[in-house]
Order: sequence, then structure tokens, then C-alpha cells
Amino acid sequence: MNLLNERNLSVSMLVVPGPWRGGDLIGDDSFRNWLHETATDRHEVVQHGFSHTIDHFDEPNIFGRLVGNFAARGCQEFWSISETEARNRLHNGLAVLAKAGHRPVGFVAPGWLTSQAAVGAVRRVGFNYLTTHFFVRDFVSEKKYFAPVVCQRPNSASTATVAKLTKNLAMALRVANLPIRVAIHPDDLEQHETRDAIFSVIENAIKNDYKSETYASFIAARRELKYSLPDSRTSESVG
Repeated sequence: MNLLNERNLSVSMLVVPGPWRGGDLIGDDSFRNWLHETATDRHEVVQHGFSHTIDHFDEPNIFGRLVGNFAARGCQEFWSISETEARNRLHNGLAVLAKAGHRPVGFVAPGWLTSQAAVGAVRRVGFNYLTTHFFVRDFVSEKKYFAPVVCQRPNSASTATVAKLTKNLAMALRVANLPIRVAIHPDDLEQHETRDAIFSVIENAIKNDYKSETYASFIAARRELKYSLPDSRTSESVG
């Protein structure tokens, strides 16, 4: 976050509210205090699953298991999950985040993998938006924005190759004048290939008149644009 703040970037911080990597949000005073200080008006807190692991009994089929293991490395918590289980996890996560002083309006599943049942749960629980690999879904305006995520794959034999591919993807999105979503995991910044690729994508986008914004501000700006236009046909094309 210091590296991002130095560049005046706005960040949607994906927070795992439940037990993860031997700790939990409520029990970690130092992280909870840091999050409170960091979640300023420029940044937002987003609920990121509950435990970030498949610690439930909703099992994926073979195809779902293969896709989940490839895309999320076994962390596809909301990929093959019932609506009941999804709602329980969403409510539990919101309760934990509320105790820490946060009320996120958005939800992002681990690996961006969300079953159709889980999508319904996210909507019914009251989140304003969720994201997938390719879209940002606004449940308030019922709009879906095509915005592929640029993501690294650290600590892998394909790290260097993926870093090059993400630069090319970002360039293609920029040429097409499409939104560029840059996902940054903490581990991404430990390797120079992924770290350099991330900041190359961001800096090139800013140089080409892109604006850094959170998911919440991205969606809010498009709602304001839609409802401020007098011609309804024009507002439809904006979305």
C-alpha cells in the first residue's frame, strides 16, 4: 500500500474476514488498526470470500475442480457452493467486518470464481457489486461492465511469461479504450518480474489519461453519467 500511495493510486482492498493463514481479522489487533488507518476516503474495503479456502461440503464436479485449481490454486471458496452456504459465509464475513468498523458495498470471491447460486446470494445479501475475471457487475443499476482483470502468477514456472502477457493484455485494453483492472497480491511484489509488470501497466495507463479509482467509484461515476443524460438512448449506449 505504501508503494501504491506513493503513486497516488486508489485501491479496492480485498479483505478476508474469516480465519486465514493462521490468523483472523478480529484477533489481529495490529492488522485491524492498520486497516482502519489505511481505509481512507481514497481507498475502499471489499469483502473477499470468508476463509479463502474450500472448508465446506459443497464439492465441485471434475470440470469445476480443474477450472478452480487452475484459476485459484485450490482457493475457489465460492466456485461450487450452494446459495445457503454462500449466504451464511457472506453474513458471517459482514459481521466480522462490522466489528472491525467496516461495511463493504462490494464482494470479490477468491479467484474471481462465483457460482450462479453464490451470485444470487451476493445480490440478496445486499452487496452493490461483485467482480469476475471479465466483468464488474453492478446490482443496483443492473449493468455489467466488460473489464478483464490483469493478474500476475507469482512463484510459478510461468511467472516471467505471464508478466509479459499481462503487459500485452493491458496494452490491448488501452488501445480499445476499455477499463483496465490491475490485481495485486502481496506476493506479486516480492519478485521483480511481477512487480515491474504491475507498475509498468499502471504507469502506462496513467500516461494515457486513465484515472485510478476503486470499484465503488468506478460504478458510481457510471451511474451518475447515465442518470445525468437527458436522452435515454444515449444513456443506454454509455453503459
